[in-house]
Amino acid sequence: MARRVYSQIEVSYHPRDCDQEPHALSRCQVFSKVKYMINVIVFIQLHEGKREAFLEEFQKIVPAVRAEQGCIAYRPTVDVEIPGVDMFPPPDPNRVTIIERWEDVDALKAHTVAPHMAEYRPKVKDYIAALQAAVTQG
Repeated sequence: MARRVYSQIEVSYHPRDCDQEPHALSRCQVFSKVKYMINVIVFIQLHEGKREAFLEEFQKIVPAVRAEQGCIAYRPTVDVEIPGVDMFPPPDPNRVTIIERWEDVDALKAHTVAPHMAEYRPKVKDYIAALQAAVTQG
C-alpha cells in the first residue's frame, strides 16, 4: 500500500492497481501530477538564556507568515524530555525547532523575501548561536 500526502490530505492506493485495473490507471495518472508540499525544519541553537526572548519575537511574526500565500503550517517547538526512553538526547533549553510546511517551492521562496521576515531577522540575530535547516518534499 502506498501513501501520498498533499495539503494534509492523505490518499492511499496499492501500486499494483496502476498496472491491473483500467479505472485505477487514470487515478494513478492524477497522482503523478500532484505537487507535493515542501517541509522545512529549522534547528536553532540559541545563546544561553535567550529562548524566551527569541520565542517572544518569533510569535509576533507567526500571524503574518500563516497569512502568506501557500503557508500550510508554521510553528516553533521546544525540546521535551521523554522519561524512560534512552534513544533521544536530553532536552536542550537553548534550542528551538521551527516546523514549516509550504504548498510549493515558490511559496517558500516568497516567504524568504517577505517584508515581515526582513524586519524580523535583525531582531533575533543576536539570540542565535547556530542554525541548521532541512528542506524536504513529500
